[in-house]
Amino acid sequence: MMNNALSDIFHNQTALTRERLSFCEANIKDLNEWVTTLSIMQLGDTSKALFTAILELNELNCSETLRFDLIQTLHPTINNVLASLEKTSLTKVSLVPTVTSTLLSWPCFCAVILPVFI
Repeated sequence: MMNNALSDIFHNQTALTRERLSFCEANIKDLNEWVTTLSIMQLGDTSKALFTAILELNELNCSETLRFDLIQTLHPTINNVLASLEKTSLTKVSLVPTVTSTLLSWPCFCAVILPVFI
């Protein structure tokens, strides 16, 4: 069931129903100003805000060129957040060996269990 829901996200075309963004005006200048308000120190909040921004940009009724430019404006910030999350996750996992072994065994567990539910 969950696999079907995830695959629908990537296969179905998104309806362009949004006329404006909830966090700023739909232009490069305002989006740059909004990005500067995001704090890399608050990874959870910043990640959530960026994810919401991507979803809203995906639904925004605008030209493809503008959408591309807006997404490119977010790109460096998204890369920085992902790199920080990766460093934080690897540091925390390496400190706890049992967590590491549990995380490493998780894909094997899923491979065995998921076919039962499908």
